[in-house]
Parts: sequence; structure tokens; C-alpha cells
Amino acid sequence: MINAHYQESVNILKQALFETNELRQKEYLETSNSGAYWDKFAAISGKLYLADHIGNLLDIYKAGPSAMISGILKED
Repeated sequence: MINAHYQESVNILKQALFETNELRQKEYLETSNSGAYWDKFAAISGKLYLADHIGNLLDIYKAGPSAMISGILKED
């Protein structure tokens, strides 16, 4: 169940990151961390990625958010 939520969140995150329509980008931004718990795709993908890499938290935080997003996208 958790893996399904993670995959769905990552798929939506990808769509949001590569969206070129400004109106749609704004919609993604507004919904990325709002609504029902499992619908918060940015928060869910980040939290579950960190949970899966708990032994590397310090390195992940030192590398910054861009590196973390790259890591999320590489795993998919």
C-alpha cells in the first residue's frame, strides 16, 4: 500500500516538474501539499523517499532539495 502511494506521488511530482503551462504549474503548486493526506504528492514523495533512505539523511540534507528530487526521480 505504501509503495503504491509513493509511486503515485512520484508520478504526479514528475508531471508537475515538467509542466510548461503556467496555469497548470500553479495548480500543481497549490495541490502539492494540500488536501487529503495521501494527495499531498510533494510531501508524500519526499517523506517516503527519506524513510527509505533513513541511513543517509545527513548526506541527503547536506546535498539539498535539488539533489533529493534528483534522487527521487532516479529511483522511479
